[in-house]
Amino acid sequence: MSSAVSDSRTKRTAGFTLAEAVVAIGLAAILLAVYSAVLNTAFFLRRVQYSFQAMNFIQEELDKLRSLPYAELLNRTDGALLGLPFTRGTWAVKADAAASSAPNMLVLPAAKTALVGETGLVVLPGNYRDNFTANAKIRVGSASPAGWGAGFFFRYRDAENHYRFRIAQGGLALDKVSQGTITTIWSQATGLSTDTWYELEITTSFQSITVKRRIGVTMTTLATVTDFTFTTGDLAIGAVGNALVAADDISVTDASGTSSWTFDTDTVDELPITWQRMSYIDLPSGSASLTIANYLGQTSIKQCTVKVGWTDSGGPHLVSRTILIAN
Repeated sequence: MSSAVSDSRTKRTAGFTLAEAVVAIGLAAILLAVYSAVLNTAFFLRRVQYSFQAMNFIQEELDKLRSLPYAELLNRTDGALLGLPFTRGTWAVKADAAASSAPNMLVLPAAKTALVGETGLVVLPGNYRDNFTANAKIRVGSASPAGWGAGFFFRYRDAENHYRFRIAQGGLALDKVSQGTITTIWSQATGLSTDTWYELEITTSFQSITVKRRIGVTMTTLATVTDFTFTTGDLAIGAVGNALVAADDISVTDASGTSSWTFDTDTVDELPITWQRMSYIDLPSGSASLTIANYLGQTSIKQCTVKVGWTDSGGPHLVSRTILIAN
C-alpha cells in the first residue's frame, strides 16, 4: 500500500496539472503581449526620431538656401544640396607606426562616389572662418589609383562652392570650385609620391590666399593669389580622384586663437566627437536631394524642394518640404 501511494505522489509531482498549464499559458501570453507592445513602441520611437532628424536637416538646408546669393540657386532636379558641408566617407582615427606623430592619425580608408571631383571630406570643428592660417600633414596611400589628390578644402560652402589646395600625382594645385565648375588658379609641376607625408599651409586674408609647403626644414611660400569669389566658409580635409588619405598634426589659427589635433589621445576606429556632424548620412540608408526650378516660369522666383529619405524595418520613408525664394 505504501509503495502505491509513493508511486502516485511521484507521478503527480513529475507533471503539470491542467490548472498549472492554463496559468503558464496565460503568463506566456501576457509576456508576449508586453514584449510586442515594447517592440512596437521602440519601432515607433525610432521612426519618430528618424523623422525628426530628417525634418531638422531639411530646415537647416532651407535656412541655408535663403542665405545664399540668388545667383547660386541654379536649377536642378534631385541634385546635390547647397550651402551645407558634411562629412563624406568613413573617416576614423587609426593607430599606425607610420603616423607623422605616432601613434595615431586620421584616415580615410575608402573613397566615396565623386561629388564635383571630391571623393571624401571631413570638416574641421568650428564655424565659418574668413581670415586664418591652417597647417596639416597629408599622406596619400599607395593603394590610391592614378589621378589621386588630397589637401585642404577651405572657405567651403558646399561641394559646388569652395577652394582646394591639394597635393596631386603631378604636383600641387590651388583650385576654385564655383557653381560646380572646377578652375585651377595656380599649379606647380613636381614629383610627389604616395606613402609620403607632405606638410601644407594656407593663409587667407580677405581676398588674398597664400599657399605654402615645407621643403626640408623651411616652410616655403609657393604662391599668393587674389580671388574675390569666396570670403568665408568651413575648413575641411578632402580627397579627390579616389585617394586614400591620412592626415595628422592639424592646426588652425584665427581671431579666436589656435586649435590643434594630433589624434593621439582620441579613441581608435572612431571619428573624434568634436569632428562629428549630423546629417542625412546618419539615417539608415539615408539620401537627400535638392530640386530648384523657376516658379511658374519666372526667373525672379525659385521654387526649392528638399527631400530626405531613409529605410528602416518598416520600409522606405521620404519627407520633403518646399519654399519659394524671390530675388
